[in-house]
Amino acid sequence: MGFSGSPPPYLSLVVGSDEALGNTRTKKPVAASASMRGASFASGGSGVLDSTGDTINMTKQIEYFSDLKDQMLSARLGAFGASAFLSKSIFLISAGSNDNIDFFSQDTSPDSTALQQFREAVVSTYDSHVITLYNLGARKFAVIDVAPLGCCPYWRSRNPSGECVEPLNRLAKSLNDGIRDLFAGLVREMQGMEYAIGSTYELVSRIVQDPQSAGLTELKSACSGRGGRFNADGGCTPSAGYCSDRGKFLFWDFLHPTQATSRLAGRAFYDGPARFVGPITFRELAET
Repeated sequence: MGFSGSPPPYLSLVVGSDEALGNTRTKKPVAASASMRGASFASGGSGVLDSTGDTINMTKQIEYFSDLKDQMLSARLGAFGASAFLSKSIFLISAGSNDNIDFFSQDTSPDSTALQQFREAVVSTYDSHVITLYNLGARKFAVIDVAPLGCCPYWRSRNPSGECVEPLNRLAKSLNDGIRDLFAGLVREMQGMEYAIGSTYELVSRIVQDPQSAGLTELKSACSGRGGRFNADGGCTPSAGYCSDRGKFLFWDFLHPTQATSRLAGRAFYDGPARFVGPITFRELAET
């Protein structure tokens, strides 16, 4: 979002209205013509579980997509045309990180039972979301997995050694394994379904192991922050400082990657190698 080529946010504000100025909670949907090139239903801070974050949860995001399909695409293309259009469209899902962070923040030393229950809840809910999208016409899923969150500046700053918080990384890895198993099972059951999973976990892990190959030099500290250990005291706010060479940093703020890191991810997910995306690349998903 925010770039000229980005899909418009579904809940676009209506310029000139009182509602657009934030005087009410009501927002208007994007115009039908704009939705033909895609729409973003994302809500920062949301997760797979509806209980994650005080945001527009994923269930509501899918309801908005259903509204767009019924009120805009079907009205413009007809039922058959809308189905054909959606079957060729890419559905990008990037979720799970905030679920992990919320869970781990509540208990940094969960027992095996709690870990298993959390993993099952997330994977089961993820499964339900994907099936709902499939039933609404989605066929091509581009999925981004959960990064090694324990290597973010915030979590490093909480570790006396300053190294990655491995229990949080293991939690992310376990969830990623569950998501891969989920899609491998669904593709055998859902006719016409295709998917590609881009692994931020593998990409960031590789960068941490060999930053020079990625052209990065700073792995631990945030480019933008308000000081403290690893510049992790607070996020990117108007009063926060920022580094002079953001292209050399792995992390922009205490939790999020820089544009340089995101560019590396985009290239890896689109064209490979297989270590970072599978069972096919995002390019292959788009071209099938």
